[in-house]
Amino acid sequence: MKRIKHFLSLTFVLLMVACNSKPTLDITEAEIDTYIEEKLDVSQIYDILVSLRYSNNTDTYEVVSYEQEDSLVLHFETYNDAEKSLNRSIFYKENLPVYIEEYEERIIDDGAPLKQRKIYLNGAEVIKAYQKEAATDIDLEQKEFKEYEEDIDNFDFQKPMDALNQEGDFELAFEQYMQIGSSMWLVASNTQSGHNAALLVLMQDEFIDKTYSDPDAYVGKKVTIYHTFMNYDGVDQMIYEGGELKE
Repeated sequence: MKRIKHFLSLTFVLLMVACNSKPTLDITEAEIDTYIEEKLDVSQIYDILVSLRYSNNTDTYEVVSYEQEDSLVLHFETYNDAEKSLNRSIFYKENLPVYIEEYEERIIDDGAPLKQRKIYLNGAEVIKAYQKEAATDIDLEQKEFKEYEEDIDNFDFQKPMDALNQEGDFELAFEQYMQIGSSMWLVASNTQSGHNAALLVLMQDEFIDKTYSDPDAYVGKKVTIYHTFMNYDGVDQMIYEGGELKE
């Protein structure tokens, strides 16, 4: 009886491990390099989706998604705050992360404010990670990458998806209209996460007419906002393209 109980306990543990394990790819650094080179070729055609540009106090965040045949290939994140700016490319294969490249520039000069990283993954864990740092772009280009320790848990792969889909911390609710000079801006926000988006309104539509006629009645109502980016008066502006109230 004791041997049967021990066998059942071991079986339960193995089942739990199997259920909790993440899918992985059997892939090497060289194979990842070949895959990235292929996906960066100018002949590649992508469906491109651009998120809103979100603000949170002094922070800004936006992401661009590249897909082929409904399969995610790349998320390109741009993050800025009072201390640094960060560009991060996350490449996916079979919808699993396999490669991350980061370029970080710190506002506070610590002698080596520029950092570049290359991180290889198998979808569930880091295979190898490399980093180099320098004071200038020229010096950075001449430096050699050195291996360093990195953990996949330091990356939030859900964040870019939520930003693109206006979900989670990036789900927005109507806040107000702002009049700045002759320009009108629509502001939507997430009071819990602090993220907000301000869009320049250049056209009237049903959503604008409804909410502008009685804005107080719609404060806090969840919305989906559609947008584009345009160079307006010499500045890259987020332009309102449409909106709807969520049920």
